[in-house]
This record gives sequence, C-alpha cells and structure tokens, in this order.
Amino acid sequence: MSIDTRQISEGMGPISRWWAGRVEYAGTYGKEWQENQFPFYPDDFDERFFNSAHPSLRYPGYLLGNEPILLEGLLPESSRVVTALPDYRVKIILQDIEGELFSLKPDLDTLTIDLDRRLISVVKRLVIPAKYPIVEALIGVWVPAETKGACCNG
Repeated sequence: MSIDTRQISEGMGPISRWWAGRVEYAGTYGKEWQENQFPFYPDDFDERFFNSAHPSLRYPGYLLGNEPILLEGLLPESSRVVTALPDYRVKIILQDIEGELFSLKPDLDTLTIDLDRRLISVVKRLVIPAKYPIVEALIGVWVPAETKGACCNG
C-alpha cells in the first residue's frame, strides 16, 4: 500500500452530526421552515440522520434483543468477550380520546457498547405521529431473570 493510497476512515465512535455523510440527511432549515414548520423537522428530513454509526457498522433493519455479541481485541484484560444483547421485552398500550386501546411494540433501534464502563445500552423507540389523539400510555418491561447482570467471557 502506498502513502498516496486513500484510506477509508472507520472507527468505533459515533459520527458527528455535522459530518458530510450524516448532515446530508438533516433537511433544509431555511426561512420557509422557520415560518411554517418550526419546531418540527423539515419535510425533506431523513431519519437516517439519527444513525451515528459508521456505515460498515450499521445493522440492516431492527435488532430484536438476545442477539449474540462477540468483541475481539478491544479490551486489555480479555482478548475475546462473548455476550448477548439484553432481551428486554417492551409493550406499550395507548388509549386515544375515544377510550380505544392500542397495543404496540417499539423497535430496538439504538445499540451502544461502552467499553470503558463495560456497559451495553439499547433504546427501544415507538414513534406516534402528533395527529393521533393519545391521552394515556402504559409501558410494561419484562426483564428475564437470567439476564440481570449477566455477562460471560469466552
């Protein structure tokens, strides 16, 4: 490989919001947006803007929970760490202004592995458009007993 060969930048950290590969999805925030849409996102906003992972590290679709994780060469005390995503099950029951109930499952759309703290975090997200008249939400979380504090090194 030559010093003149262009290298593709990759890394384990988040990509900044102002990076060209991410900001292109932010949308247009001009006078029209300020006068007619603020504080909401512009019409040309793309939710891919929220993805801060390097493109080669993005999962196609949504994670379910309980997927295996293998980390190699990332921690000084262990050359290989084997674990799994938390298998938390979340159910959301919504009630509209007419008293009708809706049961929905959020998507697991964010995964963060904090190597310094030895912590895996997940975010499950449910997007409800503002036009739906929801008056109450009940959120239930089931955490399997065998996953509480569990981690195994391979």
